[in-house]
Amino acid sequence: MASVPTDVTQFLSIAVPVVINILLFAVLSGCFVFNGKYPFVSSPLWPESKVGQAKGLCGWFCAMRSLKDADVMKNGGLDAFLALRRAQMRAEIVMRWCWVALPVAVVYALNLTGGSTEAGFARITFQNANPFHKNDGVRRTGSSQWRMWITVVASYVMPLLAQPIIDRFDEEAVNLMLEETKKAPAHHYAVVLSGIEEGSRSENVIREFFDAALGEGSVRKIFLLTNESVVPEGVSDDEEKDDDKESNNNNAMAAQKFASNLVGALGGTRQRFDAFKAAMGAAKRADLVYLAAKEKEEKEVKEGAAEKSASSKQLDSMMSMVGSKSPEETRKDAREKLETKRQALIRAADVDAGSRKATSAAVVIFDSVAKATSAATAPLGIANSWRVAPAPEPRDILWTALEGAESDQEIIDQKAATGERIKLIIAATWSLILTGLGIVAQYVLKAAEKNLTGGLKTLVLLVSGFVPGLIAPIMMSLMVLILNNINVAFRGSVECWNGSQLANRTTSDFVFFLQLVGFMVPLLGAALITSLLEDASDPLKVLKTMAINVPSQGYYFTMIVLVKMAVYMNASTRFVPWVIYKVKDWLLVKTDFERSQNKKPTPAVFAAAAGWETFAFLLAAVYTQLSPYVPVFMAIYLVLQVPAMRLELACISKTPHASNGLLWRNAVLDTYDCMFWGMVLTLLVLLFGNAPIQFAVMLPLVIVHGIVRGRSRHRFELRSVHGVSRGRLPLLEAAQIDHARGDVANLVIVPAVDHDKLYAPPSTLPHVHDDKRRAYLPGPPLALEEDDDLEVRQKLIEQWETRYDHPSKLPDLDKDKKLTDDEVEGPPHLDDPKLSQA
Repeated sequence: MASVPTDVTQFLSIAVPVVINILLFAVLSGCFVFNGKYPFVSSPLWPESKVGQAKGLCGWFCAMRSLKDADVMKNGGLDAFLALRRAQMRAEIVMRWCWVALPVAVVYALNLTGGSTEAGFARITFQNANPFHKNDGVRRTGSSQWRMWITVVASYVMPLLAQPIIDRFDEEAVNLMLEETKKAPAHHYAVVLSGIEEGSRSENVIREFFDAALGEGSVRKIFLLTNESVVPEGVSDDEEKDDDKESNNNNAMAAQKFASNLVGALGGTRQRFDAFKAAMGAAKRADLVYLAAKEKEEKEVKEGAAEKSASSKQLDSMMSMVGSKSPEETRKDAREKLETKRQALIRAADVDAGSRKATSAAVVIFDSVAKATSAATAPLGIANSWRVAPAPEPRDILWTALEGAESDQEIIDQKAATGERIKLIIAATWSLILTGLGIVAQYVLKAAEKNLTGGLKTLVLLVSGFVPGLIAPIMMSLMVLILNNINVAFRGSVECWNGSQLANRTTSDFVFFLQLVGFMVPLLGAALITSLLEDASDPLKVLKTMAINVPSQGYYFTMIVLVKMAVYMNASTRFVPWVIYKVKDWLLVKTDFERSQNKKPTPAVFAAAAGWETFAFLLAAVYTQLSPYVPVFMAIYLVLQVPAMRLELACISKTPHASNGLLWRNAVLDTYDCMFWGMVLTLLVLLFGNAPIQFAVMLPLVIVHGIVRGRSRHRFELRSVHGVSRGRLPLLEAAQIDHARGDVANLVIVPAVDHDKLYAPPSTLPHVHDDKRRAYLPGPPLALEEDDDLEVRQKLIEQWETRYDHPSKLPDLDKDKKLTDDEVEGPPHLDDPKLSQA
């Protein structure tokens, strides 16, 4: 009986567990999650949807199938919709490439002359068609080079099939972005300034500058940002230190305070706001314990268990003697601490503006869309170092990064360079680890082939495939969080204070990391080191060995994608989130407010989805013409990702930002780049695979591809709103909108900004004279002896803190429309009807 080839054995070591894992999690979800009791787990973003109300695995599957792309646009906005379109575009391309891979596989597998053939997956790769695949310069007996021409033909057909699809999706995306921009929501009247020098950080200087450039009265409002993580001048922090002297006895709290002092962030409004909320949660939990104990005691007395009540009181007394406190004392202490935190918050938040030191950033609101567009797209001149950017929606701003923006360009450049060096160091470290895994796996395989037989040999082959195939995707996935944090720390002062720009930058970095460290280094690094160890005397032979190894490594990268497919499928079936929810509900959640927080949707991570999707597309672009079985698995991954992404963006995860399609540009360019890498590697395989004629015939394809990519980029720059107009309407269209709206828009925007502090950090308190909101934030002092519904305060505080977590759309504005009082006060979504009931 013939033994199973090594590459097939290693592939099965991942493929079989992946299939079992997906089926197991699906069955568990059908039993525990999809029973109609947990819509906030199966569909937290849209609990009332068919997905949230589905019962049973079949019901959930049918509900998921009924979701439409329009549901993604409705619940996630344009960014989520275009992320879905990106997945659909690449899935459609790879499915067409599978039709190319079919004849390629047939031709590679042919052996008409009776010569020797490869075993396993190598039978249907370029390796089987190359007469010189042994790298010894000797042609295999009975073999010929005619089969290698199918590689060239496939390489020409692939871009011809892909280009119409890219053009179609790109045209749709550009038109959608333009239509969405024409709505000109409230933040299109604003720009963000950064890099303001010390002497220019005043409203008068900024107003004079723009009035001189755009006309007097152009500026309607200016927000000079202050650092909310630093104690304002004139506010003592002694009370905070006295209040927490008991906590300082705890090593963990002491370490936390020491770390806070290092970054200068102890006692600012942001920290006091968080401490106030935490104290309110602790007070509410103490209330519940107190009420439960009181109810238990009353029940015991009512049932005639007076002796038992006395025993309970005696036990409480004993607990007090050893340091424990009774529920009543705990409740009193929690409320006293809450009052202390409330007063500390007021001291820091309500200090006069003159006592606050302005940062180098400001938000400027203009009286027209056209003027805001002019300010955002025109150079400000050489007389100052100001940097201007179109203002994103307030929910899109990373306030800590913007508040800490540097004004010195030299410092900014140094920080950015430091960040890039850190990325290179991490990439080099990851490269060594991943390459080392490949080398170890190769030596284990060689040792197993030489020294082992039977079941033990099969076990070693399975482990040598399973372990690297599992470790590699885990390490590669960690880079999303690492790259994001590096960008915030070292590039936040210049571009990454904008959540959309941060996601765009992180996505670009992660895609490049997967292309270079996740693919190129393991592909070529292991082959290079192995070749050098075997025979380093002939550099040309080393290069030939590397080229020969490219087709044979397709199954290893396919294993990595299969692991990620299991992760995405398990995330869709929601069993793991259900377990997490149950554990939190059992161990951590005590109040109704905490329970409602436990049911909230989590933000979508666009960088991770885009990176792995690009990685799968890269494998298809490289291996369709070299190892034609690979695109079949990539097509399965991408096709399954489309409904999984539709489900996530419509029902599970909320879109954390609204860039109006900023990430689409990278989606198109990355698609072209993957195709380019496929062409380059194919050329190298032909060149070092003793196929110079085929190499020469294919060489013009790379040049043509570069021209097509440039044309697409040029079209984006000219037609897309994210080209030269930087996410805003061109001046003519902006002026037309201003003319149609007249003065009505200003009556809505400016009062809304004044009343709700739309362009202020979430931790900012309502205006001192806003009695309606001051009733709950921070609210009046809490009575120590009277019951107080803290949960109502918690919910209303959350509504204030997340006041701009929804798109800042304007009402339907007609020039002759008469505005209601509510519309003059602020946009409808900011007027909470519950405030009047506080």
